[in-house]
Amino acid sequence: MKLDGLKILLVEDCPDQQRMLLHLLEQEGGLVYLECDGYAAVRMVRRAMRDGQPFDAVIMDLVLEASDGIDATRSIVQMCPSMPIVAITAHGSE
Repeated sequence: MKLDGLKILLVEDCPDQQRMLLHLLEQEGGLVYLECDGYAAVRMVRRAMRDGQPFDAVIMDLVLEASDGIDATRSIVQMCPSMPIVAITAHGSE
């Protein structure tokens, strides 16, 4: 999986998961930007689109302490319906 030059927003609030995912994504050539909560992620996506430098993809933790990753994902989809968003979580449920 080569990510050469892809601009990726990683939204994850667990420091251990941040380090692991950041390492893996950068190792594959991704340009990774990190946010810890959904509100900040939505602002960052909005700013990047306004500046004409949108993200190529978002990796969103669905369970965030400061905000809900699902609500943030909905907001991002409304702004940019074609944005690929990968949902992750360490808290599985049915």
